[in-house]
Amino acid sequence: MRKVIVLLLLLFALLSCDRFEHEIYQNAKIEATFGEFTDVVASKDTLSIISFFDENYKHYGDTLATVNSNFVDYVNRYNTLTTNLDEYYQDYSINWTLSGILPDSTEFQKIKSFSDYLISAEDYNLKFYGNQFDAPPAYDPDKPMLLAQYSTYTDCGGCPTAANKLAELKREYGGQFIYLDYVSDGPNPNEYDIDENWYDLVTYYPNISSPPAVVFQGQYIAVTSNPDAINSYSTYSEQIVNSEKIIHINLAEVDTESSISGSATIDNFDELQLEDLKLELAIIEKHSDLEYLINGQELHNVVIATQTLDLTSAEIDFTIDYEIEDFENTILVVWVQTKEESYNSETCKIYDAQIHDFEIRR
Repeated sequence: MRKVIVLLLLLFALLSCDRFEHEIYQNAKIEATFGEFTDVVASKDTLSIISFFDENYKHYGDTLATVNSNFVDYVNRYNTLTTNLDEYYQDYSINWTLSGILPDSTEFQKIKSFSDYLISAEDYNLKFYGNQFDAPPAYDPDKPMLLAQYSTYTDCGGCPTAANKLAELKREYGGQFIYLDYVSDGPNPNEYDIDENWYDLVTYYPNISSPPAVVFQGQYIAVTSNPDAINSYSTYSEQIVNSEKIIHINLAEVDTESSISGSATIDNFDELQLEDLKLELAIIEKHSDLEYLINGQELHNVVIATQTLDLTSAEIDFTIDYEIEDFENTILVVWVQTKEESYNSETCKIYDAQIHDFEIRR
């Protein structure tokens, strides 16, 4: 028996080494490709720039012709161009920024931030391919907003797979979907060095204290990063978005002078049972300093402050004791949910959610 265990441990170690070596190769290939792309962008040779894009490129409706037209404009308007690879993931998705110096300036300014995908070309190099989606769906007020609460931590080996799937769902559902990262070693540690927001989440919902785990709409829980669990993300999302919408949340008068305060009104409020009804609020950072240790992948939508209020009428005022320092990076998420003292998957439903993106609406 001991020999069997030793052999299994050796096999696991070999597989882990192979995966680690593959990730190192993959990361180096992405960085090398983008390094070459940066050099070509600096040369301002439009034909060479476009050669990095696949002929079938499509990203939220932008095609190769769109990219070509945009870069012709950038080359003509700016004296100097440069790029920066902000982050990249194991599914070959990348985020990058284009910056330039205008004729009447000596300093770089950001032109635009991009999200993209890379694909292997015939010459074994990587090319920009886009996400192959048309424009992301805008928020449809006649459908429920889909909210996913994600339990994770930075030393989690399977979490990047779950994070990539959530990012994929965001690209697919656009304005109809929001996910929140609750990080056990996150920004609000308690006396035991456990993030308070994460602790509150995992002590309410069952079986999610071993990330990755995602709670969809308060009712559907997917645990681990095995293929069945990851595939269930899509199943749950489709089921929720196509379900009947009972209420609609309206946000108004959001103020940020010293804390975040505002008011919410709820249409069709009389359709809800008042018992254990809550208004839940969360402040999230779109980009975080937190990274997965296994691959350096950035965590997104990290929860940094929360508030729970009893909801007894269709109108309610709220305040979260949090002062915003980076408006471009901050979102307020508000949702209405039934939360009994003990979790009940049949009744613990999120009826609707709304977001207030301070970058867009301040």
